Amino acid sequence: MVYLIFDTNIWIYLANGHDPYSKSERNNNHFEFLQTLKNLRKDNKIRILVNDIITNEWKRNKSNVHNRITKLKRKLACADNSVKDILKYTTRFNGLTEEYKEGLKEEIQANQDHIKNVEDLLFSDCINTGLSDSLKLKVFQLAVDKLVPLHKGKNNIGDISILLSSYEYLKENMEYDLPAYFVSNNWQDFTDEIDKDSFHPEINNMLSNVNIQYERILPKAIKLTKETISEFEEYLQQQHYLDSIYFSCLEPLCHVSESFEPFGYLDRELKVFYRSILERDPNQLELYEFEIPDYLTDRTTKSGQCFLCGTIHLICTECGELNYWNWDNEEIICTECNCEMQLSNDYDLNVIVNKIAR
Repeated sequence: MVYLIFDTNIWIYLANGHDPYSKSERNNNHFEFLQTLKNLRKDNKIRILVNDIITNEWKRNKSNVHNRITKLKRKLACADNSVKDILKYTTRFNGLTEEYKEGLKEEIQANQDHIKNVEDLLFSDCINTGLSDSLKLKVFQLAVDKLVPLHKGKNNIGDISILLSSYEYLKENMEYDLPAYFVSNNWQDFTDEIDKDSFHPEINNMLSNVNIQYERILPKAIKLTKETISEFEEYLQQQHYLDSIYFSCLEPLCHVSESFEPFGYLDRELKVFYRSILERDPNQLELYEFEIPDYLTDRTTKSGQCFLCGTIHLICTECGELNYWNWDNEEIICTECNCEMQLSNDYDLNVIVNKIAR
């Protein structure tokens, strides 16, 4: 689970597509970014943190959210004049004006729908962290003392409150040791202005014990989030595999303390051979046209060693019970079914079943 925190400007950019780091005014990347966030949220791979400051700022600045639509409507109003000169010199573009208008109308509608979807995400599908009294007091003290990020006299109380309220929430609720990403274009306030992609050291001190990383560009934050999720899923798969082959050491003398349980992994696959088949006369088999059943020739079992004492542990070939090899005995006798097994001393280390209990 990766947590995302956006300041108000990032929410507005997500809604209207104005990217302060892109010179292109004509792109629909904000549609793609929102869909990515919604998909990740639907799959429960991310959680987005907000508070009342963000939702109130959204309401106050909602007119800015519609800037892109306002520009498109102006183009639509001037559509006839926009293609007038072209049509003076060629007849190849008959119907161009109507096609241009229709395209603008479709883009206006798409952006109107998009803003509604952003608003739905903000108000209905994010976690509101709240604002504690202690946090309000801390932010007030930062402003009075003119400490980072309120050291330049700018009114950034909202943004630092967003960050610190998220920090308080994550301190109590963060799952696993995964990074959270705080995204804000205000790098002049949140960094030391030398490294524009990392928090100011004084802000890092405020965020002790919680892994919150600073990003100033939303597309990069989304990319990093997807990479983090991918790496974490690989880790979970590996952990699931290790859990499936984990065993607690059965050797009675392998003991360190009450707080530590010696263990190992059944990470070695051994072939199983039956003594009665190994010693059978092949000529006799041919005489009676008897074939050895596949379930006796293709058997395998799992084995592993305790990391602390090195004792070999083995899954019984017949009943599946975990057993350990007492170094003083030649054979392993299953504690569940009394099957008698022996480890071969060849390089590959296989299992020879000497006797199956009846």
